[in-house]
Amino acid sequence: MWYYADGQEQRGPVSDQEVSALMQSRTVRPETLVWREGQAAWQPAIEAVPQQLRPDATGTPPPIPGDQPEPSPSKAATAATEPYS
Repeated sequence: MWYYADGQEQRGPVSDQEVSALMQSRTVRPETLVWREGQAAWQPAIEAVPQQLRPDATGTPPPIPGDQPEPSPSKAATAATEPYS
């Protein structure tokens, strides 16, 4: 369960789903102080709320590390039409 600061007022408890919805509606912003059991102190939501609960979580993986150039459109189109060797 989460608690969040609304000005000088403490709100909560709210569930993970509720804190996610509050972030989506911008009631809880990245700089809003939040707390839940296990935290030593209140922290900004951007630091305390897990990535998967934030509204910007897309489920899209990060880029693959390393220098792997993107294929050019002409090479990609050729590769798509050529049979496997």
